[in-house]
Amino acid sequence: MGKKRIKNIWCCKRSKCASLSTVTAREADIEFKSSLERNFMYLNIENSNQKCLIDSGATISCISQHLLRQLKPQADIQRSSIFSGVGVCGEVHPVLGKANLEIRFGEHKILQNFHIFETLHSKILLGLDFLVTHKVNLDFGKMTISVPTVPEKDSATLTERRNIVSTITVPTFKDDNVQIAMATTVDLVKIQPQSEIIIPVHIGKFKHGTTVILEPKGNLSIEHQVAGGKTISTVLRGIASYRLMNPTNSTVYIPRRTKIAKAETIQSKYVTKFTEGSSAHINSFSKTTSNQLCSEFSEIGFNLDNLELTPEQKQQIQSFLIQNRDIFAKDLSELGHTNLHHHTIYTGDAKPISAAPYRQSPEMRKELDKQLDEMERYNIIEESTSPWHSPVVLVKKRNGSIRVCVDFRALNRITEPMSAVIPTMTDIFDTLADSKPELFSSLDLTSGFWQVPLDPSTKHKSAFITHKGVYEFNRLPFGMMNSPLTFQCLMTKVLKDLNFKIALVYIDDILIFSKNFEDHLNHLQQVFSNLREANLKLNPEKCKFAQEQSSTWDMLYQKMASASILKIQIKLRISPDQLLQSK
Repeated sequence: MGKKRIKNIWCCKRSKCASLSTVTAREADIEFKSSLERNFMYLNIENSNQKCLIDSGATISCISQHLLRQLKPQADIQRSSIFSGVGVCGEVHPVLGKANLEIRFGEHKILQNFHIFETLHSKILLGLDFLVTHKVNLDFGKMTISVPTVPEKDSATLTERRNIVSTITVPTFKDDNVQIAMATTVDLVKIQPQSEIIIPVHIGKFKHGTTVILEPKGNLSIEHQVAGGKTISTVLRGIASYRLMNPTNSTVYIPRRTKIAKAETIQSKYVTKFTEGSSAHINSFSKTTSNQLCSEFSEIGFNLDNLELTPEQKQQIQSFLIQNRDIFAKDLSELGHTNLHHHTIYTGDAKPISAAPYRQSPEMRKELDKQLDEMERYNIIEESTSPWHSPVVLVKKRNGSIRVCVDFRALNRITEPMSAVIPTMTDIFDTLADSKPELFSSLDLTSGFWQVPLDPSTKHKSAFITHKGVYEFNRLPFGMMNSPLTFQCLMTKVLKDLNFKIALVYIDDILIFSKNFEDHLNHLQQVFSNLREANLKLNPEKCKFAQEQSSTWDMLYQKMASASILKIQIKLRISPDQLLQSK
């Protein structure tokens, strides 16, 4: 993927940079850069005196989301044609929108368009769009700006009014307390796979005892495949502490005297230490904090090492996944629970079916107790007095673990079948052949059925009997008649108009397809947004992102063949590639 031309504006610094700041989510529309000379001025914005940064190197004017809410809570926020920007820390920050705010120069009023970011280093920035539109003159000798003004109300004609121009001069000032220097490695650095370390860095410019904030060098992740945190440290005899994380599965080495971070002085009075009872201490770099940072990516279970992507694209995928961490569930404690659809057990006037529990060995009963306790803890099942009793079977999975299954065969025989459509192979390959995609992502939900509620009026029919007593399901169980069709109906609702356009769904598996990497990130975000709205969670270990065509065909073919959807193609031994070539 070729690089796009990017614009330059001032750096915004989101709080997320503190946890992992060098991973980029996508190639940004604008890039933020800082300047050593920081020129500020006070302006009346929405009847409030605000400290503004004047930056002629910034293409657009910006404001933090928090300050916008203070100045104009009911601001009309519009969509922006600029979607994101890259901070000096290397993190991509989304543009939340844009809004017009009133700026006063004496009696003169102007409306200025500001792009909104979650946070900014300077809460308000006036960029080149402001300077050019209002013909602002910068006098660096006197450190002032001059704004030509025209009287708002004048009886003269428009041509005459253009000649009645006054100038308002506003003084600016520099923040002389800030100094900037580069931090370099003291020795050869070795970082083990999926781990974080604290290293000493050399900063010779600052005096002993100076408090600094360190941020990663912009291209650190591309050059060395590591992530650097935003770190506060005290310089002691030219040495400060800095933290690095290696999210890959390979050992990383960084040579001695390598520039890895930018150090900037801050006033120590603004640094607050946590109390003893809190989870971490700012100056101690506690192990808890390190583990929390590392878990941002490596402990979730993603593996992107085998992707056929550029290093920059890999970093964008990594950051994208971290930003969407909330839609992934590592275990039952994070499981989703949708309200879009529920499953009803239709048995008509049939009498309750009651079976005796199957015999289990002591070892199996111990495993059953463990899983029942976990399922009850997360409200998947609950104790029941239902007269419906199905027996429990323990099945050993391929990885050696045990799955608790309920033998619903007797219940299924009296259950009325649903009428619903599951996509056929022909439908899927027709869609893919027409769109000619190059990149695919396959998404798998974490215990997808258990994220769907049962109809409260019929859930008692899901009851099963064990040596501990009777339980019934609150969520959709495996092995029950119509369960796959219920889930297919749910996922069709979730994807809405995305289905068969940028995504395909087969029960609890979603296939996203795109023509290029940039479109693929956008398509992933659309699907993630729909999943988030439905409160459904994905399994990070089973999801595969940005795969090329060959590996995706294997995955798709195996899934549908196992469900007996490919009977005709299997008998004829027609491969997916041959199907596409015939189009």
